[in-house]
Amino acid sequence: MNTRKYRAFLLCLECGSITEAAEALNYTQSAVSKMIAELEHEWEMELFIRSKQGVTPTREARQLAPQIARICQLQDLITDEIAGFHQDRPRTLRIGVFASVSAGLLPKALKRFKAQCGNTEVFLKNGEYQEIEEWLKTGEIDCGFVRLPVHSDFVVREITQDRLMAVLPPQHPYADAPFFPIEQLPQETFIRLKEYADNEISLYFQSSSVQPNLAYEVSDDYAILSMVESGLGVSLLHDLVVDTNRFQVVKKPLKPECIRNIGFAYRSSPYLHPSVAIFRDCLCME
Repeated sequence: MNTRKYRAFLLCLECGSITEAAEALNYTQSAVSKMIAELEHEWEMELFIRSKQGVTPTREARQLAPQIARICQLQDLITDEIAGFHQDRPRTLRIGVFASVSAGLLPKALKRFKAQCGNTEVFLKNGEYQEIEEWLKTGEIDCGFVRLPVHSDFVVREITQDRLMAVLPPQHPYADAPFFPIEQLPQETFIRLKEYADNEISLYFQSSSVQPNLAYEVSDDYAILSMVESGLGVSLLHDLVVDTNRFQVVKKPLKPECIRNIGFAYRSSPYLHPSVAIFRDCLCME
């Protein structure tokens, strides 16, 4: 089955732009427009509302998207299996990850995985918790890291716990303390990690009835670590991402503490990618 039109449809839905979808597929804009028009003619329905700003999927397009994604996934699995038989094309394992997992859990696991499956390419799709769960549902990824509990019917293995930590300059008065009391935060110059769909830090502030003295809002964990190292303020980051070897900072547990449970999830399916179980086991090695 040729799924070019289906893949063009999914990319248009994701990008909100026929031009961007065409660039991602390495097609011309007119070729992608023609593919979408052919699908609309074949199915006798409008799939996208066109405007100068791009394209907006119709209700029907959104409802069809998960099934179309599954068809593409099945074709990818068949292609991977055939490639495995001939050993002339690498397989691809698609993994959904969020930032702190990429920094703290992935490197050693990927090294173990590549030692066992050297012919398998790994594609990492970065997102937030809700996005990763949605990608698992629609088949855009084979497996992914999630915050527990999840509300979907996935196969899940808990991997680790990760604490939210106070990150302080080395000379900070609390650098030698056993923990950082959250009620101290309003007296500090605070560098905040910019939150999008996942708002763990905001919820922690709400539960603790604390309003920090916000000076900076930054979207990159490592930029925050560099700013704290330079004495520009303090921050809260998850333990997995705080690299005290690379940055001269001090991390302290919070009181009250804030812990998240991280799991590795995949859909229960007879079409499960054979590399998923191998990667899962690589994550659980000491």
